[in-house]
Amino acid sequence: MSAREQSGYPASLQTGQGQPMLPRRQLAAEQERLRRLQQQGYRAGRGQGSRQPRQQQINTDEEIANEEEYDDVWPARLPTSTRRYTMPADQTTWEYTQGNRKYIFHQGPPPVRQAPPQMPPPTHQPRQAAYSEEPRARSRVHWMLIFGIGMLVMLALWALGSMLLHWWSQTQDDWHYGRPRTYQTDAIVGHNDGSTNPSHFLALNLNRHVVIIELPGGDPSKAKIYTGPPLLGDGQDLTAVTLSFKDVNGDGLPDMLVHVQDQTFVMINDHGQFRPARPGEQVTL
Repeated sequence: MSAREQSGYPASLQTGQGQPMLPRRQLAAEQERLRRLQQQGYRAGRGQGSRQPRQQQINTDEEIANEEEYDDVWPARLPTSTRRYTMPADQTTWEYTQGNRKYIFHQGPPPVRQAPPQMPPPTHQPRQAAYSEEPRARSRVHWMLIFGIGMLVMLALWALGSMLLHWWSQTQDDWHYGRPRTYQTDAIVGHNDGSTNPSHFLALNLNRHVVIIELPGGDPSKAKIYTGPPLLGDGQDLTAVTLSFKDVNGDGLPDMLVHVQDQTFVMINDHGQFRPARPGEQVTL
């Protein structure tokens, strides 16, 4: 037997220097198998003496040759990117970063979640015990806030009242004078009239202009028209114009007084018609 065969490797698995021509994986497997065979031979030698049967050594060579044939048949292990890291035995947590993500691994099973503590069952106590005996601090509102709210309420009521009063006044004027505002009356002024045929007067607010029409003795053919002052201001187109008759200069003839809201214009009865009072002329209203 040659030196290669005595070393425990078949001639087909050894180089010229007596080293095996096998990959590391196959070499480790062969070494492990030879170690087991040597242990079996040692155990068998202890039972039968120090001699090792020839048949067992031949079987060992044949098994090695069969292993070589199986290595040729079995495909080699594919390369893998998995890496194994040996972690210290006392380390239970470690971190692993991949890209912008960070992973934290824990060794061992996850911790057991503890049950939340159970609250003791409520005890029924008297109703008075649920309230504190300390007096509650009342939140006080500043007087300026109350005053401001009161002023706003009063302002709103005043505006609403003014609107309501103005609407009611216009409604009453519509009922009495219509649109345009028209007022008419009869009076005895000495212009061919009498108790049986008084003169008829109409006062109009026609587009903010005061127009007075006189029918002496009720005769339309002798009608006279007098114009009064223009009315200025907002809403004056709906102002009613009224008439009254009174002797204001003491000549014994009734004069005509034109009333527009709180103003009064005097028309003097002179020579069968009415004229505006001259400046400085004494009149008694």
